[in-house]
Amino acid sequence: MADKSNRLRAFGNWLQAWRERLGALSDLRITLGVIALGAVIVVGLDPGRDVIRGMVDTANTRGNGAAGIPGDVRLQWFLFWFACLWTGVNAWYWSHLLYKARCGHGEPGWFRGFRRFLGIVPLVCAVIAMFMVAERGVADIWRAAALFSATAFALLVFFWWRGRLAERHPDAWYNQPVPFFATPEGEKTTAILRGDVAFIAASILLSILLLILFMIPGIRTEVAWTLGPAAIAFASIGCIIPLTSGVIWWGRRFELPVVTIGLAMVLLFSLWNDNHQIRVIDDQPNLAHRPQILDALKRWEELHPDQSDPIVLIATAGGASRAAYWTGTVLRALEDNDPSRDFPRDVFAISSVSGGSLGAVGYAAWIADHQYEEGRLPAPARQDRAEFVRTFFGTDYLAPAVGGLLFPDFIQRFLPGPWMPSRATSLEESWEKAWERSNAACAALSAAGPGHVCPTRNRMREDFLRIWEGVFDPGADARSRRWVPIALVNGTHVESGKRMITAPVKISSDVFEDSYDFYDSVQGPIRASTAVLNSARFPIVSPAGTLLNHGHIVDGGYFENGGMETLLDLARYIREKVPHRPIIIVEINNDDQAAAGDWARHPPGGEPDQGVAVRPVGDHDRSPFIGEIGSIVGGLYRTRDARGVLAAKRASRAQGRADADTESVDAGTRPAQSAASIDFIQFKLGKFASKQHTAMSWALSLGSRDRMDVVFNMKAEEVPDWLKGRGYSERRRAQAIADLQAVILCRPPPGETQVLSCPARENRAQMVVLQRLLPRRVGTGPPGTAPAAE
Repeated sequence: MADKSNRLRAFGNWLQAWRERLGALSDLRITLGVIALGAVIVVGLDPGRDVIRGMVDTANTRGNGAAGIPGDVRLQWFLFWFACLWTGVNAWYWSHLLYKARCGHGEPGWFRGFRRFLGIVPLVCAVIAMFMVAERGVADIWRAAALFSATAFALLVFFWWRGRLAERHPDAWYNQPVPFFATPEGEKTTAILRGDVAFIAASILLSILLLILFMIPGIRTEVAWTLGPAAIAFASIGCIIPLTSGVIWWGRRFELPVVTIGLAMVLLFSLWNDNHQIRVIDDQPNLAHRPQILDALKRWEELHPDQSDPIVLIATAGGASRAAYWTGTVLRALEDNDPSRDFPRDVFAISSVSGGSLGAVGYAAWIADHQYEEGRLPAPARQDRAEFVRTFFGTDYLAPAVGGLLFPDFIQRFLPGPWMPSRATSLEESWEKAWERSNAACAALSAAGPGHVCPTRNRMREDFLRIWEGVFDPGADARSRRWVPIALVNGTHVESGKRMITAPVKISSDVFEDSYDFYDSVQGPIRASTAVLNSARFPIVSPAGTLLNHGHIVDGGYFENGGMETLLDLARYIREKVPHRPIIIVEINNDDQAAAGDWARHPPGGEPDQGVAVRPVGDHDRSPFIGEIGSIVGGLYRTRDARGVLAAKRASRAQGRADADTESVDAGTRPAQSAASIDFIQFKLGKFASKQHTAMSWALSLGSRDRMDVVFNMKAEEVPDWLKGRGYSERRRAQAIADLQAVILCRPPPGETQVLSCPARENRAQMVVLQRLLPRRVGTGPPGTAPAAE
């Protein structure tokens, strides 16, 4: 018994000794926390890895501004490398300064080694992430991996050499103490040397400079695009370390519990320092006159006198830029495949969530910009539509959002008043500037050759309702005003958990049950970019929007991520008011990780009691991370997708007519439809191969965009010409051609033995079914003619 007590006592003494030894790390809690968080995001999370995947893709391009990348590719790589280097040096040196403030001189060997390890962690994490995302092995990353690895080794040599240099030259200028920082006589020695002051000044000044740049409207977006999301993320860690460490070092002189005080300030000031008010346009009149759904429906019927014309309703799910790009790709394909059908004219409304809302509103604004002029239809060329999708939906929106989050919004949490710009504004501004770039890209095409119609207005910066200006006017001539699909932008009201819909029509309870109209809670007009963000406020990238005396609005995916519940409400209402019209429900699903059971929908003409099997529950006996908290968060998060899947299955069950055989019906004929038929069409992104995952992020890699571009918009022989604008190196271009042709032809990509799914074949089949249900119109192509029903 005595031996056991002695062993326990010895173990306790050993733990106590380590506790005292590790006390030197107590001032590094913030430094260790932000570095660990950065490592987890870059190495452990899909959005972080996709940022590195994007860097790897751009490493194989030549020249500036590969499609959808506003900045210089080589400059972004240099800045990414410098940010990792900058962060590592800050972690290494500031941990030394904090040790001196706490314990004086004479660092133990273990602590010196630990500081050196911290100094190379950012570079090592970047290299690990490169290997994790390289789809074609070392060939894609060896130059970057070699540079980052060599830099990490050089840093270790520098850290060792810097210590020896200080010991050998004690009288050098950088080893001279600064009297201003001298500690009172009798206290432990914590002298700050001239070299320390130089480093402190440089690191804090650079941090303040970046903070200022991310606060200036217009400039902040250009700075973010120049740096890129990877450089911003690592640079922010390198700026947080000196700012927080400097405060801790200053507080150590007065024995202040700085970390505790900082947390108390964040909690207390959060009661009144909210800087996320919904933006309104103060200098423009309020165009809040919006028709009822019934009035809009009557206007749509005026444009469709043929009673057999179906009403098309679209639901597009959330998923950041992945959802926006896929939505734009699908809608572009439906126009490109057969322009004579004038597909946008048949779409009555698009219900959207999060990134799908950027796709829906962007598409509506694109239609509004291509209106009839003096009886002439400026039909956009196929190349114009493709360029619009690539430049607007493919732009990097993550960098401006991350810049706003990690610089002004981070500082704002410690301020007593709402003095810093919201990161929400940074994201909205990036959409506005991307629209300008999209117009400029079109203008460049127009200068290269005739036949291009290029808008000049910035639809994202204008009043949201101007997109539908004149569209709902009764009796307007179809030759002077084209129909623009109604965007039903779904958000979630925080205080009630109900839907809050932003739309150019009034949201009334007789149509949309138990839902709020956003315009009832805001004073004044809002920009189109703000309307999009009402649906895309998903944590942590974008904050909840504050409504004046009406609570807060967050991402529509909190309620249901598919936009299908709102569409089902609308379909039910249309069926009551217009029972003779066929209805086509189109689902645009961008989830490439869903199980087959979640993608499955009811077949046309299925028995009423026929259900879609739910996938079997997998082996999940392991306790979730952080136990009960993990269960709560995980369950709440996953219900967003589950409710969308459920609503889509219910919508597909409403089909009222068996589809005609798509192989036997002539391409020019429309299958017979009953007066009250409902057809369901599904377009899904799918997963192309085991290593080809499209992350849900506000930035997409070039490879992800390439695959969406060609999946059912292109023939295999068209791929080489399509890739000319990417700026790929010859080796990368040859690889991309092989990969993309495999996607189109449903073959295993190089290096794999099987095809996980065939979205190209499945989506093409669905497109054929949809277009055979739509009326063919004449006169939509050549100028000088107006559309008329066949």
